[in-house]
Amino acid sequence: MQRDVYGERGTMIAAQGQIVTPGVIERARVNAKEAALVDATTLSKAVSNAGDRLSVGAQTVKEGASTLLDRVRETYDELRGNAAEATLERRINAALGRPANRVILDPQDNVLLNVGEIVTHRAIEEARRTGVLDLLLSSVSMETPSISPDEVRPHVTGTAALPAEHDELPRGGADATRLNEDGTLPRS
Repeated sequence: MQRDVYGERGTMIAAQGQIVTPGVIERARVNAKEAALVDATTLSKAVSNAGDRLSVGAQTVKEGASTLLDRVRETYDELRGNAAEATLERRINAALGRPANRVILDPQDNVLLNVGEIVTHRAIEEARRTGVLDLLLSSVSMETPSISPDEVRPHVTGTAALPAEHDELPRGGADATRLNEDGTLPRS
């Protein structure tokens, strides 16, 4: 901005040096000061130096500024949407694999997740489809659980595990086999 722009009753619409934002544009439109806002920008100053083409140039600038302002508004809305989408994606990624801390119901009162059940991709999609995604994401326990190594040992061996690891090892109790310090089975 090259100079201040005021409304009819002396209210400030834009100050010298201020960046023109969608909010400033809207205030100018509400106060019917769009032309004054355009005139106060550096773009209008360049047009005023054009001499006898001032009125034609000003009209062109006004139309161009209006088009530019529309593009700025579209870009702003797009960026805001992208930021919201990125934030949602971060919330989803943080929720996956964590337990729900309350029952999540869809609009027909069907239980999508019960207390303690793990948030899965399927749960996310169902919640999104039924319009309760925000509810699900705000009902995720973010506490780090205390889990003993015996609790996290899987009951099924992975398909990429070494063949020796496919042998069933007893779990806990009196019949449990103690492993060597290096994690191998003791020799019989």
